[in-house]
Amino acid sequence: MTIIDKGCYERGCACYDDRVDKDGVAVVARQWVGLTKREVELIDEMIETQLLHAERCDHMANSTMAQKQKAWDLERVELLRKLKEKNHG
Repeated sequence: MTIIDKGCYERGCACYDDRVDKDGVAVVARQWVGLTKREVELIDEMIETQLLHAERCDHMANSTMAQKQKAWDLERVELLRKLKEKNHG
């Protein structure tokens, strides 16, 4: 359990400062509970969608923007794959 600043807690800060000035809030770290079968299916569908979009970027007229978009699509794919790997790892 950790005591964090109440203001950070109320704002939902992802990276909190544990130097508590006044009233603190006790929080407990949450453990990874895994993904449901449906969540894994949704991730697979999102990966497929991103890969298809990245492929379409190869045929766009504005090649500068297309390459940026393709890179973003592929970054999303890597993030989604990490989520799946964490679920099975």
